[in-house]
Parts: sequence; C-alpha cells; structure tokens
Amino acid sequence: HKGNSFGNKKFKADPCANNQGAIISFDKNKRNMCTKECYALFAEYKEKLLQEDTQEETATESTEIDISASIAQELDELKDRSNQITMQAKDLGANCLGFVQVTDPKGNFSAVDFFRSIFKEIKQTQIAKTRSLHRLIPIERTCVATIGAINEKLEPLLKERLGPNVPAKSYAIAFKRRNNSGIKREDIHTLIFATVKSPHTVDLKNADVTIVIEVVNTW
Repeated sequence: HKGNSFGNKKFKADPCANNQGAIISFDKNKRNMCTKECYALFAEYKEKLLQEDTQEETATESTEIDISASIAQELDELKDRSNQITMQAKDLGANCLGFVQVTDPKGNFSAVDFFRSIFKEIKQTQIAKTRSLHRLIPIERTCVATIGAINEKLEPLLKERLGPNVPAKSYAIAFKRRNNSGIKREDIHTLIFATVKSPHTVDLKNADVTIVIEVVNTW
C-alpha cells in the first residue's frame, strides 16, 4: 500500500466486480491511525492465515524440483507481484466510516473466513490488536445502491448458503443504511424472503447465520 491514510481514494462499486473487504468505523479525527492499524492487522494475519495454504500445496512438490528450477521459480515469483493479495483503504464519504478493500487476483480470498479467524484468535487470547478501530464488518460483495443490483449480488450467496438443499439453519437479517433514503428495510426483507424458504427459519436472538446488508451513500 502507499501511505497510511484514505486520502482522496473514494470507493466506487464496480457492478461487474466482486469486491471484498470490510467496513470499518472509528472516532472523529482517528481515521489515519485506524488505517495504520488495519494495514498492520492485515499484514500480520495474511502471513498466518493465507501463507499456510500455499506452503501445504508446494511442500510435496519441492523435493522433485532441482536447484536450477527452484531458482527460476523464485525469480518468477519475485517478478509476478500482481498475484499478491493486497489491501487498500477507501473513503466512503461518510463520517467515521471507511472501507478496506482486499484484492486477490487468484480469487481464493474469503473476507468472512479471513476476518472470522482474526476475531476468534483475539477472543481466545484476549489480546487487543487495535485502539482506534472500533468495529470491522466483513463484506463479501459490493454493488451500487439499487434494489436490482443488491439482488443480483445477494441472491447467489443466499442460494449457496441457505438454499433448499442446504441443511436447516436459523438466520437473522442485519440491515443498516447511512446517507441513503432510497433503500428501505422492507425491500431488503422482501428480497431475502423470496429466496430463503423452508427448512430455514428466522431467529432474531440466536441465529446460525446473520445476513448483513450495509448501505452507504450510493453503494
């Protein structure tokens, strides 16, 4: 990444892209410090969580590669920086709110799995990792703030996680909007109820799955 602040990098949802990352919140005038903490957190757990899979995949092959081939492979990896998973902070145009976008050229990254692993470790160790970062909400898909665009991104996820052939789960809906009056809570509920049916049931107190919809400005 370049720099430690959001700067003028405004987030714009690409209708054709499946942008992942997280919405972050922080106190007024703490944006830059929060950004530094997010970069540090991502760098630490990127090494812990993402490199393990790569090491497992290559361990069985390493003994079969001779020295010259190994050197050539390392040079290729150094040249091909474009395949690295990266994070970039974006400005949402809302007070005390930002978005950290994670880009994985290979398409294997899961924001929910990645950040859930971080949450679990912090809960187990009881060691605080941040001071300025108040809240982090993993985001699997982004889109412009229209009902049609939301449904286009939401429906495939619902069918995958809460489809008719998936074992019964309880679910809750967490909807929040900021600087936007066009998207109504009832409209979101209608979209979800049209896709998620029996055997799945709503449970507002102790759900197995929470469907999170965050609307900020026009995305």
